[in-house]
Amino acid sequence: MNQKIICLFIIGLLILSVMMMTGCTKEAAEETTVPTTPAPPETPPTSPPPMTIPTPPTPSRTVSEQLLVQDCSSAIFESWAFSPDCRRMAYQVEVNNKTVVVVDGVESKQYDGTGTIVFSPNSKRVAYTAYVGSKSFVVVDGIEGEQYDDTGTPVFSPDSKRVAYTAYVGSKSFVVVDGIEEEQYDDTGTPVFSPDSNRVAYGARIGNKVVVVGDGVVGEQHDGIGETIETSDTDPSVHIYGLLAYTFSPDSKHLAYSAQAGNKSFIVVDGVGGKKYDAIGSPVFSPDGKRLAYTAQAGNKQFVVVDGIEGKLHDGVGISPVFSPDSQRIAYAAKLGDKWFMVVDGTEGKQYDAIGRRPIESSTWESTWVNGAIPVFSPDSQRMAYAAKSGDRWFVVVDGVEGKQYDDVVAYQLVFSPDSKRLAYVATMGKNSFVVVDGVEGKQYDEIGSLIFSPDSKRVAYTVRVYTPGTLWNEFVVADGVEGKHYDYAKAIVFSPDSKRLAYAAVLDEKCFVVVDAMEGKQYDGIALISGARIIFDSPNSLHYLAGTGNTMYLVEERIE
Repeated sequence: MNQKIICLFIIGLLILSVMMMTGCTKEAAEETTVPTTPAPPETPPTSPPPMTIPTPPTPSRTVSEQLLVQDCSSAIFESWAFSPDCRRMAYQVEVNNKTVVVVDGVESKQYDGTGTIVFSPNSKRVAYTAYVGSKSFVVVDGIEGEQYDDTGTPVFSPDSKRVAYTAYVGSKSFVVVDGIEEEQYDDTGTPVFSPDSNRVAYGARIGNKVVVVGDGVVGEQHDGIGETIETSDTDPSVHIYGLLAYTFSPDSKHLAYSAQAGNKSFIVVDGVGGKKYDAIGSPVFSPDGKRLAYTAQAGNKQFVVVDGIEGKLHDGVGISPVFSPDSQRIAYAAKLGDKWFMVVDGTEGKQYDAIGRRPIESSTWESTWVNGAIPVFSPDSQRMAYAAKSGDRWFVVVDGVEGKQYDDVVAYQLVFSPDSKRLAYVATMGKNSFVVVDGVEGKQYDEIGSLIFSPDSKRVAYTVRVYTPGTLWNEFVVADGVEGKHYDYAKAIVFSPDSKRLAYAAVLDEKCFVVVDAMEGKQYDGIALISGARIIFDSPNSLHYLAGTGNTMYLVEERIE
């Protein structure tokens, strides 16, 4: 098989799927000092000149490997799960026509089948659905719950202390919260915990009516719940299982959802229904939980309602309105005739042929972009940026000022620095792409991948793919304007907390390793980079990740000195 195809299987799908599983025992960590191999940078681009960044001393890396799984060769690939802290792993394996769940190398009992494996937010707990004969139950931390005809995927609360899931008995459905069954309904949706973990809400069906149940209290019956408005990218269909159908405010004090009564729609907040409209979008809370906005439609006109006050009528409104991080500002894209403009704090901006674009699921490239993309506020809420189009040219508008025009701008990659003073984005001219930082264009490449600022806002890094004759492609990282060594793959770039170090995963000749400050680390057959698995800095001089050799999986911790 072609080397690049093998590496794609390894790094793109799991970066280590040649390893699967069965038996497993934990062993003590073994520590070795691994000689690092320098990866000299390529010739830096001539424009723009690279930033003057102090060159860190050549690092020495001490590697400690903790065995997680001795043999994962039989693991079911689609079942892999990784804890949020990227220190634990779980998966399913078939044994004698039965299913076993393996967590950190420890096997569960055998079941007739198991569902999705879920780690708690604090990474300490594990839950999944299991089946024995015609019965189903949820297993939490190895303890089996009550048996039912069927059960849904368990949900942990944000503080990881609580668990909820849907259950089915006969023709009835209900939600189980902390092992206690709530009232039965004809159907129930996925339960949602509030951010403070104290409250639970879910949708339920009673005959041909639907309700939202919050904290055990059944709300008013409706003909439907969920958004009905057709903006630039929404589906007018209503589905009670959509998590956006009911949402808690960030401060956990309020519960809101969209509802229908006949051919009218309205917002319900804390059980109180608002004004009825012909169609309505999903409610959006401000970060502080004190404000609420949504899109509504009356006749053929659309507008945004903010804190109960209707905005100006438009021919169309883009995607949901966006609050600034400090909750004081709000912005959204709107349309009059065939022109689009941004509305910021009620003030309409300049009209363009299109505003923003963001990718949505589609089978064709032409329809994967939609007008009215979400604007980007800076972290301090004082600045705002979005992509706009005039004629056939795209550009970025920052604080009302238009930037240079290009063939295209990747609107979903508008990135403010943490200190809000800098802006970076990806633009294209012809077939080439490049990064624009503070208005200065970088070198042109075939494709640009991830783009990040360092925590101190002084550094910029991004991944690049170039196509060369005789190979499928090469990938490398550009940091502070300087190109790194070319690899088959370069992924998952991350700065250290003090911004002095840059790490990423690379693949070369079917071997995977982590590169830190241009120094290649120990080689493995794979590094886990899916389902939330990633490289994590634990301090300015230490990091960890999950990696494997052959069929064996390790938690790899490195000290950099």
